[in-house]
Amino acid sequence: MKPRVEPHQVKVGGEGVSPKGVPASLPTFFTIDTEDAGIGDLKVEVSGPNARHPKVTTDVVDDGNGKFRANYLPEDIGNYTVLSCF
Repeated sequence: MKPRVEPHQVKVGGEGVSPKGVPASLPTFFTIDTEDAGIGDLKVEVSGPNARHPKVTTDVVDDGNGKFRANYLPEDIGNYTVLSCF
């Protein structure tokens, strides 16, 4: 029997995904809670508003308890897209 994976149970939050926005050129982060989602591979991607720099370097740290912290630096002003797949 395969382990059950429920991607809809992944929770993302924190200042780096705030609807208010974040200041450009200051490091920020968001958390990803996969504790209730089962076992799976996590993929995190942050895309910037500028076509010259479409992918933003994101450092994902595993807290070891089904929770992760994704750190990134928004270099340009504009809307960013955060994609978290499980």
